[in-house]
Amino acid sequence: MKFAIASNGFTALVSFPKSLDISRAIDKKLGAERKTVGLKPYTNDGSIRGNSYNKGGYERVQLPITAPATPEAQQWEGWGTALKPANEPIVLARKPISEKTIAENVMKWGTGGINIDGCRIPANWKEEYPPSWFTSGKSEENTEDYWGKGNIKKNTVADRISDKGRFPANVILDEEAGQMLDEQQEGASRFFYCAKASKKERNMGLEDVEPTTVDDGRNKPIDNPFLRGKTPRRNTHPTVKPVKLMEYLITLVTPPNGIVLDPFFGSGTTGVAAVNLGFNYIGIELDEQYVEIARRRINAAREQFHKHMEVTK
Repeated sequence: MKFAIASNGFTALVSFPKSLDISRAIDKKLGAERKTVGLKPYTNDGSIRGNSYNKGGYERVQLPITAPATPEAQQWEGWGTALKPANEPIVLARKPISEKTIAENVMKWGTGGINIDGCRIPANWKEEYPPSWFTSGKSEENTEDYWGKGNIKKNTVADRISDKGRFPANVILDEEAGQMLDEQQEGASRFFYCAKASKKERNMGLEDVEPTTVDDGRNKPIDNPFLRGKTPRRNTHPTVKPVKLMEYLITLVTPPNGIVLDPFFGSGTTGVAAVNLGFNYIGIELDEQYVEIARRRINAAREQFHKHMEVTK
């Protein structure tokens, strides 16, 4: 779980475990060896379903398909414990609400609002919305003047779209999800995009650290001879959040001169985001290894921030 807290308003990100193959788990519990009956195919886009780190590099492998070895496992073949984790909830809350109205509460405590304009999504509405939406039934051949002269009918979608950008939605898509939506229907995504944390972003400030081979828990020697899940990493934290996502959430809830508090600091992504935005922060982390990783990442972010400030002077 990841929190970004701004005084009495906070957001929380919650990560989910992967589905457990119940049939396979039963066979493992009973000590039964499953027979390999085939290999899983590669994905349609050519990416790798399983990575194996071998002698300093990655190799493209196919994972085995195994058959139940016991009657108990056969009974639960095809059953799991979770659906595909296609969304990660972000909880937005505020406390206290001690006054009669929200306005009075905000004036007293200085927090509790959402920075709408600061988090609007830039958009070119002429490109995103077809001309027919604004022409009140006119044919598209006769819509040229509407763009040039601004003759948009009042109280239509175009009239309500702000030059500041789209009103922020309660859905944030990564690039892969947005692309999938747009492939089904052009322009269907229309939400905030946030790329996943890249290798460069994860390892910022850790360039001189020797990579550590990390077993992420997916390695099952009986079922997976390719040792899937063993990966060399400099930043060994298992759930590194994208810096852009944390910047967005901090901007959404942190008032001017506010302090960002992350009680589960991890490898310091919230601190990196706070530095990038010019906010002070407090981070709390129990694991000393992650504390050191966080320090190095944040120091690197500070160096970049100061260089940027020098360039913009």
